[in-house]
Order: sequence, then C-alpha cells, then structure tokens
Amino acid sequence: MVDYVDFIVYNPEENNEIISGICHKKGSNPKIPSQWLNYVIVENLNASFAHCEKLNGKILDGPRKLGKDLFAVIQDPAGACLALMQEL
Repeated sequence: MVDYVDFIVYNPEENNEIISGICHKKGSNPKIPSQWLNYVIVENLNASFAHCEKLNGKILDGPRKLGKDLFAVIQDPAGACLALMQEL
C-alpha cells in the first residue's frame, strides 16, 4: 500500500461537508489510535481540553486543521478515544 492516501467522503448536499473518512497511521496521523473515531462538535477546544484533563483524560493529538475547522483527539482514563471538532 505504498501509494495509499487518505480517503474522505463529502456530502454534496451540504456544501461538501466532510461526513466520513479513512486515514492511515503515518504522516500527520501517528498519534491517532487505530479505531473507528467518532467526532463531537464543541464550541471551544481549549475549554474542552481543560475539562478533559480535569477528569484525568489526555489530549492525544491536536488541535489541527481539518478542512476549515479544528480537531483534536482525546482519551478518557479507561482508554476510550474521541475526536473533538471546533467549527471555525
């Protein structure tokens, strides 16, 4: 899979909003866990980071740009991961 690149699915009815994707664990993604990753839209990533860490969670990756938005991946103390998205 030397030529493998990320695959993104856009919703053409919603201004080409990203609705799903498949990415590899290399390049810009080595910190993202190998799993189905659910995204939750938050108003403020920094406030969400503070709340995550207050509850003994970790920030695994980000914040980074994803299209026009910012995203990050967090992990709870039991090891479950979730992506947070802040729309810009």
